[in-house]
Amino acid sequence: MMEILEEIHAHAAAALDGLGVRVTSDPVEATTALQAGAAALLILPSPSITWKTATWRTLEWTLWALAPSRDLQDAAATLEAILDALGPTLLPSEARAQSYDIGSETIAGYEITLTTETTA
Repeated sequence: MMEILEEIHAHAAAALDGLGVRVTSDPVEATTALQAGAAALLILPSPSITWKTATWRTLEWTLWALAPSRDLQDAAATLEAILDALGPTLLPSEARAQSYDIGSETIAGYEITLTTETTA
């Protein structure tokens, strides 16, 4: 699964190149980026797993697109740019507007679901 995570990370970083978005699997790095005023894409490193057969699995990954701005219009513009860049590259199955709590702050974001398949 680590290879798939690394592939998702690489594709996301390439898609977001030039947008000033920190792509990471580390919540501390995402928090640091947001506190510095940069957007972040947090890729949770442990997917949900559904076994289809003994050797075939579906992996459901959760990604968080997070905007640093407290201004909702600025945050919406940032998040729209992130989703537009990721869509053609990662082909997410779903993106839901959500807030993400970091310490005592609530950050505007999207919870993105990405589904991959693998064989053992």
